[in-house]
Formats: sequence, structure tokens, C-alpha cells
Amino acid sequence: MELHFLQSERARFGYRIARLNLDSLCEPADAERIVRMCRSSDVEMLILRVPTGEISLVQALEALEFRSMDCLVYYQCPVEDVQSCQAFTVEIREATGEDATAVAEIARLCFSDYPSHYHADARLDHNKVTEAYMDWAQRSCADRQVASCVYLPIVGGTIAGFITLRQNSPTEGEGVLNAVHPGFAGAGIYGQLITRSKQWCRDNGMKKLIISTQISNLKVQRTWSNRGFHLYKSYYTLHRWFI
Repeated sequence: MELHFLQSERARFGYRIARLNLDSLCEPADAERIVRMCRSSDVEMLILRVPTGEISLVQALEALEFRSMDCLVYYQCPVEDVQSCQAFTVEIREATGEDATAVAEIARLCFSDYPSHYHADARLDHNKVTEAYMDWAQRSCADRQVASCVYLPIVGGTIAGFITLRQNSPTEGEGVLNAVHPGFAGAGIYGQLITRSKQWCRDNGMKKLIISTQISNLKVQRTWSNRGFHLYKSYYTLHRWFI
């Protein structure tokens, strides 16, 4: 187990925040070990991901004052068979740094009340959480270390949404952050972004595309299922404050 610290989160929220992702090999006895590790590393708040099958471990963590914040579900889809000549009803182009401000504004509109683990934690400033999503979207357009590619649907010359993509490995791509402007919702734009993302994976030699969301976000899960994705893993997100 290894803690990961993000300076950007400390700068934004003012706390020494660590992240830890567990796998299915962890046991309930690891709960106290995690607390000791955090205390020895001067962690002020831990963001912990635990496979949903590890109920005994989750219960042990809850007994040590960890609190459940969300449940994240992951879907995957092979991309070899996606059609190159897929017809799109909107223009979809790659973003550049010049698009960053417009994309950040869409993130503000779409994620200000998004039920993420950040918004679920009452100790984190709501406005700063929204700013974090805006900054993430903005940096994705300008920095290829943040996102390998960002696609934008264009309707009447206006950016109608975005999807940020990352190549995790030679065989796997991931849809990381995505949204459609509320003014363009219901027009089938999101599904076309997903199809274009699958094409991007295939064109760059990858075999599959993965994507995730909160378990309560049913609408996008239906879109994924209709485009060949299937659920393959899930995690609880827990927070533990040490101050």
C-alpha cells in the first residue's frame, strides 16, 4: 500500500490530502494499518477506494471513523469493431489550448452539483470543489500530461460539451471527464462523443476503452450499455479526517 499526495489538492483545499486505492487482496486487519500509515505520514484527510466486494474491510474502516462518500462503477468496451465511417450528426473536433476557457465553463455548469465524493464531504468547500473540476477540464485542453486527447462536439459554431481521454497503457484508453452543456442535452451528443472516443482508441492501437461514474448516474450508464460497454468492477470511496 502506498499513499499518493497531490499538491494541487492541498493548494486548493488547504489540507494535506492523500489517496489510496486498495485491491481485493486486502483484509479487515488492514484497516488499522491504514490509519497508522496515515498518522505517521501526517495525513489530514485520506481518500480511500475499496472494491465493493470487500464488505468486511469496509465495515472495519467504518468502525475507525471512515465515512462512505460514493460508489464508483467502471465499464469497459472492446474497440476493434467500431466503424471508421460512423455517421455523426454534429462536428466533433480535438480541443486546443484556446478552447480551455469555454470547456471550463461547461465543467462549471455540469459539475457544480455533481454527486462526487468531493461534494459529498461537508468539510470541503463546495465552491472550491467546483473550481477543481473547472481547473481539471481547463488543464486537460492545454496539457497532454493531464489528458491524451480532448474531443469537443460543435453545434452551430458553439462548443456543446467535451470528453477528456487518457491512454493508460498500449492496450487501454480511458474516458476520464466528460459532460454535455445543459442547453444541448437530449440531442444524442453524448453517445456520439463515446463512439468517437472508441475510434480514437482503435486508431491509436488500443484494444478497449474504460470509463467510470457514480452508481446513481444511470443515464450515462444506459448510453454506455447501448454502445457495447459492460460493467466490470466497482469501488466504494471513503474519506477519513485526521484533524
